[in-house]
Amino acid sequence: MSGTMTEIMKTSEQMVAETGSWHLSIWLECAERTKERLDKITQASPSHFLNGICKKFIQDTDKDNIHLYAVQLAKLQKAIYRYQGEVLQLDGLGDVWKRVEEISKEICLIV
Repeated sequence: MSGTMTEIMKTSEQMVAETGSWHLSIWLECAERTKERLDKITQASPSHFLNGICKKFIQDTDKDNIHLYAVQLAKLQKAIYRYQGEVLQLDGLGDVWKRVEEISKEICLIV
């Protein structure tokens, strides 16, 4: 299951409308979908993804490709930081926060 950040938030907002509040499970789902989006961008291989970007830049010396991915990854990073903060407020440094932290570290590693 993948989608744009807008689609992810729309689905989450529908869940809020049904439940009446943002529950921990909703924030975790948002984080998991962010991970799916990251995997779609990197094709589940961050090292190959970064290697490909570098090779393309060396060949073309075109910064636009790098900028495009930087913008996409920055959006994911912003989103995961939000989810991490919300999980921390609701549940503290528990298992859910640790899972969201793992996703955050993956995004930060690439950025």
